[in-house]
Amino acid sequence: RLLQALVARRPASDGSAISSEQACHRMSEALACWRLGQFQQSKQLLDPLESQLAWDARYWILRGMVANQLSQGSVAALQAYRRAIALDAGRADLHYNLANLLRDRDAAAAEQAYRRSLQLDDLQPACWHNLGALLHQQQQFEAAEHCIRTSLRLDPMAANVWCDLGNVLQAQDQLPAAKQAFTQAISLDRLHGPSHVNLGAALVQGLQPDEALSILQRGVELEKSSADSLWNLGLAHLQLGDYERGWPLYEARLHLKSFASTQPPTAGPMPSSLAECPRVGAPPLVVWCEQGLGDAIQFSRYLALLDAAGIPFEFHVRPTLLRLFQAWTGLAARACLECSDPDPGDQRPQIPLMSLPRLFKTTLSTIPAALPYLRAPEPPPPPLQVPQPPGGLAVGLVWASHAANGAMYKRKSMPLELLMPRLMDLLELDLIDLHCLQCGPDQTQLQPWLHHPRITNWASRLNDFADTAHVVQQLDLVISVDTAVAHLAGALRRPVWMMLPHGADFRWLQQRDDSPWYPGTMRLFRQPAPGDWQGLVDQLHAAFDALFLLDIAALASHKLIP
Repeated sequence: RLLQALVARRPASDGSAISSEQACHRMSEALACWRLGQFQQSKQLLDPLESQLAWDARYWILRGMVANQLSQGSVAALQAYRRAIALDAGRADLHYNLANLLRDRDAAAAEQAYRRSLQLDDLQPACWHNLGALLHQQQQFEAAEHCIRTSLRLDPMAANVWCDLGNVLQAQDQLPAAKQAFTQAISLDRLHGPSHVNLGAALVQGLQPDEALSILQRGVELEKSSADSLWNLGLAHLQLGDYERGWPLYEARLHLKSFASTQPPTAGPMPSSLAECPRVGAPPLVVWCEQGLGDAIQFSRYLALLDAAGIPFEFHVRPTLLRLFQAWTGLAARACLECSDPDPGDQRPQIPLMSLPRLFKTTLSTIPAALPYLRAPEPPPPPLQVPQPPGGLAVGLVWASHAANGAMYKRKSMPLELLMPRLMDLLELDLIDLHCLQCGPDQTQLQPWLHHPRITNWASRLNDFADTAHVVQQLDLVISVDTAVAHLAGALRRPVWMMLPHGADFRWLQQRDDSPWYPGTMRLFRQPAPGDWQGLVDQLHAAFDALFLLDIAALASHKLIP
């Protein structure tokens, strides 16, 4: 009330020059307006004062604060903070404010500013917290954890900081510790919606979706406008196999912050039901791939359902999938390259590929699982022909997912050195030929074993997934982590052994060693505990013994030739 009275009693300016003392009073009034949330009035008070107060760092700090409120992250705010620092570089709060402004535009400069602020005053819990959050975004998880824990030592009562600690721990697969952090946040603030949502997400990742449901439902109640809460609740239902509830909630992904930069290929509407889809003679429905390459292969099976329903469509795909979908599905010209610059005048209806299960109201019992749904249009060309092994099986191998997938890459990929000892035994016993289908930087892990005459590295000969499909079609077995090649083998109805992390994706359900998406052809091997690839490899050893009806380890230890 005092601030309001101060602002209300200020006489209107008559346009005459004011003294330095009056300028300082006006700046105090501008601060009062800022604290009242009257940012435009504050700006009007500050603008005429520049000539008298250009030497005062406090003036430029307030100019920056006001400009940032009027236009988040504006250039004017940035310039004001830098002017203030030029006048008084020893103020920790200035560097902190500058860092907050730079976070979304220049992460390196923001980090430098946070660190400079902490050099001047290392007892700022908010600064430690924001630096930790920035490092988390850059996937520097250990450094982020250190910063956030430092913030909590300075202020252990901040629920949002405990929540962010849980996020960092979850990114490092430290699920028990992450759950404790989220629980601590909720104990401090029972209305903290993000902590409920993140605790539910951790329970889903920890294969506890039943427990997650009530937590996530509370998160939805507290965060009614949050797409994250609906998204995670949908994942819990899907992991439990409750597709009826899960698919509609899965649509929340389209409103996630991580989805903001993804543009639909047209400006047309997205049908909410089959009845809203176009019919023959109308402009086609544009189906587009909004997620990974493996997702595109797995869910392309729904295109046959669109055909059966008499719905005309085009399928927009990435370059590495174009030949596969044109030639191996019969789509021909209906499969076309995705457009990086959509035409705003294109009003054709559009739908993301992974919204088709919702459109067709898919349940566990109605998954379209007729295999194969990819078929070779012609024999493999000579460079892609797999020689028949003189004995045993031709086995394909992929041990790492796409390196650009960040935390998902780390969770899904396994060290090749864990697999190779048993595979080398099988090679020496003439039980397999090994065909490595790993592309990208992880193929270099194969280097120590490339001398073996029955190991083939296909990476240099595979230009796209049509080439990979030719090779996979000729193999007796594919062993793969959760990546696109596994989906490709499943779609071709080739036997697949899938190696899954403990917190596997929702599509693999729970505690199953088979998949309703690839019945009769895919076998699932799961980590016994988070990060326990060795435990999974032990399961593979037993599977090889059963496959060949041999004790491979015992046989390999008794060499016939010294």
